[in-house]
Amino acid sequence: VINLNQSGRASGRQTRVRLRKLLRQARRSSVDGKVCLDLFAGKSLVGQSLARLVGNCVITFDLEKGEHFNLARPAVLSVVLGWLAAGLIAAVWCAYPCSSWSNARRPMIRSAATLFGLPSALRDDRTRSLILAGNATLRSAQAIAWSCWKHGVPAIFENLQSSLAWRTPRWVRLQEQDNVFAVVCDQCQFGSCLLYTSDAADDSLRVDL
Repeated sequence: VINLNQSGRASGRQTRVRLRKLLRQARRSSVDGKVCLDLFAGKSLVGQSLARLVGNCVITFDLEKGEHFNLARPAVLSVVLGWLAAGLIAAVWCAYPCSSWSNARRPMIRSAATLFGLPSALRDDRTRSLILAGNATLRSAQAIAWSCWKHGVPAIFENLQSSLAWRTPRWVRLQEQDNVFAVVCDQCQFGSCLLYTSDAADDSLRVDL
């Protein structure tokens, strides 16, 4: 896994140059010239496992790595979509943020009728920024998901089973397409004995539990 850390704001041109360099490095280290993507990667545990299993270099994206890796930025998203369209990506794992989409969140900031934010929550500065950030990362995840489906790139998109995000129109339409499946996985939260249920909608890669 190649991790390049960058802090501070970055122009679109700087981002494209940095990511092109990263892609060249990663492709040289891969068995077939393609790379895998671990998106909203956090500690990059999935990316590290992918690198060991498939023999392709894995590029990880997460806001914690800096603005060059912030998938909510149009400049970053357009680079990733370009890689997918060019056939440079072998597989994608995307665990987009669930913090604002949880159906169990109290007080509620979304509902089934107002998926993109309750009016009262959008008027509150404390919750407005959380809602808008969640909307932005969801839009990016969905754009990538549809691109994976269009270009036949195996991909998994993971979020809580009860997440209100799955009810948004673009996810609903995607799960109606051929070769798209929903898989439910019960698992322990990291570092605790509590169980939660996660849902993964994946393109052209079925996971049998």
